[in-house]
Amino acid sequence: MSTKKNKHLQNWIDHSPEISSKDVEALWNLSGGYKSGYQPDVEGGLSSLKSRMHKPEKTSKVVSITSSRRYFLRAAAAIALILTVAIGWKTIFQDHSLSDITAFNEQKDIFLQDGTIVTLNQNSQLDYPESFDGKTRVVKLTGEAYFKVAHNPAQPFVIETQESRVQVLGTSFNLRAYPGENFTEVEVETGKVEFKPKGSSKSIQLTAREKGIYNHGQKLEKRPAPFTNAQAWRTGELVFKELPLIEAVSLIQRKFKVEIELPVELNQCTFTSNFDAQTSIEEVFEAIKKILPVEIMEKSTGRYLISGKACR
Repeated sequence: MSTKKNKHLQNWIDHSPEISSKDVEALWNLSGGYKSGYQPDVEGGLSSLKSRMHKPEKTSKVVSITSSRRYFLRAAAAIALILTVAIGWKTIFQDHSLSDITAFNEQKDIFLQDGTIVTLNQNSQLDYPESFDGKTRVVKLTGEAYFKVAHNPAQPFVIETQESRVQVLGTSFNLRAYPGENFTEVEVETGKVEFKPKGSSKSIQLTAREKGIYNHGQKLEKRPAPFTNAQAWRTGELVFKELPLIEAVSLIQRKFKVEIELPVELNQCTFTSNFDAQTSIEEVFEAIKKILPVEIMEKSTGRYLISGKACR
């Protein structure tokens, strides 16, 4: 047994007063006769033992415990011990899931066992196994991340979120699925992605420069995404070309982590401009005011109001 597994096992023994090191050692020695690939049916054994324990006994006279009765009690105790050890063993050695979490204003690169690289945005969580041994490579995302998936046609890569499921073979894309938002969004940079609501048979296929948006409980739609603006949190760049102001404002809010109020009559005003990673929010607002007949006021720290006349 490896040093790491020895430490896990000793820690479990230390926190299980009903199990002694001698008990485990004896069971370890007994297990030498079993095949290395043998997997005990822990759940089945527990079910069988419980059914015997709760089976009503026939009324009988009180008699002294016979040797066979003593043997049965010893056997039951041994079975219970084996099952306890097996459950502990299963917990220690079969639960290999890992989790990475980012805080506010933190980003993190995660390198998965298959060669996939995940860049996790702030306030996000990625759950994944130490290794991908099944027919698919499954991870779970809460929040936002950029995936550069290692190509493997024989083992599709699957990302599960609270409301959707994304499956790919090998591609790069951005996936946004924050719990506090009523939509899930996938924006594809390279390759092909299958995107569908969780529990639904309906899906859409997305290729490079396309994005899919699922408004939870409503419709699933595909849109062009020629400039991969959803990745601004990672690249710092924003490219607007005849973009409705309501969409531009949404992207500006994401990048600079601010709140912007926009009257309905200004939603469809279109806006064209490019901003690099060094551009400040003040410079963005100045560019908007030069192009559109609007005023922008800071209501409080991190909160802004855009006002003006409706666009023709």
